[in-house]
Amino acid sequence: MQIIPIMLHLDHGDDHEMYRDWFDRFIKKGEEFQVNRTVLLPCLKRSYE
Repeated sequence: MQIIPIMLHLDHGDDHEMYRDWFDRFIKKGEEFQVNRTVLLPCLKRSYE
């Protein structure tokens, strides 16, 4: 069986309660995961005029 990695994008980064609940449920199901790296990209406000 081939293992296909899946990347999760956490778009509500400051909602710790939501992610804690999600990962707790994920782990409870017996699923495994790896944290590879965290990247924080600041919002950039640009004028295209």
